[in-house]
Amino acid sequence: MNIAEDHTYSQGEILVVEDNISDLKLMSEILKNANYKVRPANDGELALRSISSKLPDLILLDINLPDMSGINVCRQLKLNPATQDIPIIFISAMNETDLKVKALEEGGIDYITKPFQSSEVLARIRTHLKMRQLQQKIEAQTKELMAEIKERKRIEEELEKHQKELEKLIEERTAKLKESEEKYRLLFENANDGILIHDTKSQILAVNPMSCQLLGYDNSELISMKVSQVKTSDEAQRESELIDHLIENGHIKFETKLQRKDGLEIPIVVSARCINWNNEPAVMSIYHDITERKKSEEILRQRTEELETVLDAIPAFVWIGTDPECRFIKGNRYVNEFFHIMPEMNVSQTSFEEKKISFSITHLKPDGTKYQAKELPMQQSIALGQEVRDQEFSYLLPNGRQVFVLGNAVPLFDAKGRIRGSVGVFLDITEKKQAEIKQKELEAVNLRLQKAQSLGQMAGGIAHLFNNYLCAVSGNLELALEDLPEDSFVIGNIIEAMKAARLCSNVSVSMLTYLGQSIVKPELIDISEFCRSSLTHFQSSLHNNITIATDITDAQITVRANTAQIRQVLTHLINNASESIGNGKGTIKLSVKAISASNIDISKFYIVPDDYRFSSDIYACLEVTDTGCGISAENVCKLFDPFFTTKFAGRGLGLPIVLGIVKSWGGMVGVVSEKDHGSTFMVFLPLSDDNSIRQ
Repeated sequence: MNIAEDHTYSQGEILVVEDNISDLKLMSEILKNANYKVRPANDGELALRSISSKLPDLILLDINLPDMSGINVCRQLKLNPATQDIPIIFISAMNETDLKVKALEEGGIDYITKPFQSSEVLARIRTHLKMRQLQQKIEAQTKELMAEIKERKRIEEELEKHQKELEKLIEERTAKLKESEEKYRLLFENANDGILIHDTKSQILAVNPMSCQLLGYDNSELISMKVSQVKTSDEAQRESELIDHLIENGHIKFETKLQRKDGLEIPIVVSARCINWNNEPAVMSIYHDITERKKSEEILRQRTEELETVLDAIPAFVWIGTDPECRFIKGNRYVNEFFHIMPEMNVSQTSFEEKKISFSITHLKPDGTKYQAKELPMQQSIALGQEVRDQEFSYLLPNGRQVFVLGNAVPLFDAKGRIRGSVGVFLDITEKKQAEIKQKELEAVNLRLQKAQSLGQMAGGIAHLFNNYLCAVSGNLELALEDLPEDSFVIGNIIEAMKAARLCSNVSVSMLTYLGQSIVKPELIDISEFCRSSLTHFQSSLHNNITIATDITDAQITVRANTAQIRQVLTHLINNASESIGNGKGTIKLSVKAISASNIDISKFYIVPDDYRFSSDIYACLEVTDTGCGISAENVCKLFDPFFTTKFAGRGLGLPIVLGIVKSWGGMVGVVSEKDHGSTFMVFLPLSDDNSIRQ
């Protein structure tokens, strides 16, 4: 087992320079077993590089090396200040005296001749390492001693220098003290504030002329008084408390009130500190009269209160930016109550964008896009340095409500003309904007109505003219038919032409009915009784897969209309319901009831005409509900357009005729439908003035 592995410490690090490998290994083994760290090198160049990277404690150097002699290596090490003190023991097989002398002259400390005894080598190494350690210790002690001698000499010179400077400083300070005492005396006597010196028991020791002037007493009077005697009764009670606080902190500053000899109270600011007066602890208080400041503060308070009252009374959004970047903006009472925010709460859009606050009000441009903070009126007024007028935008509230405002903003300037903030006043113009929008909508509706009325008049005129021409055609065809022999081949053509003329006439009549221009005789009709009596007829016209259910009130519900037209309305609605059900099983429900106009919620269904205005307090309601295919939302609004149909064989005139008839008698039609969930058509007709609902 290697002895070196059993030790946890090393006696030193030795560089062994030997070109003979067996000798190098032998020497290394001897040293390692003696608990030395060994660095081997087999030539001079390698040895020098090893030494330059890390200094060994001792070098065993062979004289004869392949690249350079050991003596040459030693010479180079001794020339280098960093390596010249490393102990070098030469090793050689040559025992010549001259060679030993030369090795020792070049700086070697010992010479070992091969073959050698390990005990001899280790003994010499220990001796020289110990001598080296003693030498290093002596050198370190010598260096410390020299440094101490040098430091003592420096301190003695420094003390002598400071002694001279101190003597000079004392002379200067004495002169300055005399000068300072004179200055302080002048300051004390000529100060614009009252200066009062008293002991820790509040006995006045000295006062300056301004104190006498301020309090209305002579100097001799004040010297015989205590501080509490020149204060108001309330302030005098705090005197001992203030002195204790002053002694604890060394200096205090506070506001209080003094009472003059004539009884007048004076508000002052006191700055007091502990001093030494004739080798006794005392207090020097400086009294600054703040009477004028208090008056100014009161005037400012009143004006501020008046301004805040005015701002809070203004029924408008008033914003105040208190810094040049508008990073803090607060609102008046109107703002706080409108947006439900706390007074003094910061709502700056600039701070919100910088993520310094979490709350902000969304500002929208007229085109609906959001404002950036720098685009807002108050920020613009600061950026431009001038008033921004009549800027229109809107606030978007969390509940989705949009508030339109018209705003003006002006920059605020300090005494030096620098911008210090901004004020914005924004008027709520939501009602005005809504009125403008409503007016535009009314104008658009009126324009549509005028166009519809013009088209209706034109269509009615065309239908009348067309009907007259068809009558002439039909009449002439009938006359021609009478004059033809019975076996004429033309008879069939004439009969078909007459049928087509009648169909065209029916279309013309339907158009007139849709336009409300058909001439019919008004009657008083009991809608309930009319529907009950018509059930058999309608049931017989339906397929066997469809049944009719009813919910018809027993009360008499009388309207002013035309029986034939009411039958036509009911026929079209039931036929539409039947076609919606188709070939599958289904139910058509017919309901009749009276309903108050106030109970008709037109927001729950689609109505025509869309501009209908109630003209009666009570209406007859005729409902036809089916379980058919229903109508898509995009088609519901087209149902009453002439010639619109979703059926392959339909003409698209049934529902327009229903609307025309209902409109002509002052009513309206409502529709509730959903795709694949059936439909409900409601006909509302005003009850006749002669109607009485009897059970």
